[in-house]
Amino acid sequence: MKLKISFPENCISEIIIEQKFIPCLCKISNNFEIEFKVPLQPAIGIVFDWDIELIDERVPAGTGGQYLHYANGEISIVHISDDMYQILDLNIFYPSSGWCPVMKDGDYAHLMNELYDE
Repeated sequence: MKLKISFPENCISEIIIEQKFIPCLCKISNNFEIEFKVPLQPAIGIVFDWDIELIDERVPAGTGGQYLHYANGEISIVHISDDMYQILDLNIFYPSSGWCPVMKDGDYAHLMNELYDE
């Protein structure tokens, strides 16, 4: 998955981008948006190269409303070009199941039942 986002050009943005597991808000419907809020540099980006079926296998879908998924998350990204970033890690939090890994080390995370089958 890739994130297209424009961060303000300042040293705070550079420091935050280099951090692992940055707090964010994940909003998924026909599009997949990642939003960063204060105390971070406020910005909203669009995720590309994502698969709703693979995400649904890893996190519970919401009920009703504008979004299939609308939840807090944590993300690790690496800059690849201009305003484009590779998503390395993405976890989404749901009160009923805690932190759900979606991406790990640049790939979709293993499903819990796959871990037990190994």
